[in-house]
Amino acid sequence: MVHNTVNRRKLKWDQKTEQIVGDQEANAFLSRPYRKGYEIEMG
Repeated sequence: MVHNTVNRRKLKWDQKTEQIVGDQEANAFLSRPYRKGYEIEMG
């Protein structure tokens, strides 16, 4: 039997920057790489 342990921690959301404060691991889940041909050019 496989058990998954879920780390529950409080996150602080910064509305201005739209980022989670002090948690780069959690911020990594806010976006993901686009597939080739579906990229968005910004700037």
